[in-house]
Amino acid sequence: MLQRDVPPTKILFIEHDEAAFQIRQCIARALLSLPPVELYHARDATEALSMLESLNPDVIVIDGEETEERELFIDSLSLNHPPIVVQTEAQASSVCDSEITCIQKNDSLEGIHQTLTLAAALGEKFTGARVSGALH
Repeated sequence: MLQRDVPPTKILFIEHDEAAFQIRQCIARALLSLPPVELYHARDATEALSMLESLNPDVIVIDGEETEERELFIDSLSLNHPPIVVQTEAQASSVCDSEITCIQKNDSLEGIHQTLTLAAALGEKFTGARVSGALH
């Protein structure tokens, strides 16, 4: 297994389907090609917002099917929030912009692997920027 001297990337998933989250946890443990990650779950935007300060996630992945939940969560974030990945059923989404990455939701093993790999990369980039910004 690839070992690094960096802490794992913390990924908070906001999704009503806890079983899908548990599958992601199993897959993350099984996929050795991923950098170290810790996965966390919130059932909805309210729970996610209550977890943000104590968890301090490096990236947030949101199920795009729950439009009101997604909008509530994004509107409630501070200016210096971690990267956000929205998983959508459609190819393109109006919520995507320079601060929000949208990907097509794909619950296959390959799709979950791609989501976790993207989230880990965005989290590492955000954490690196946060650390270098603190040093200047």
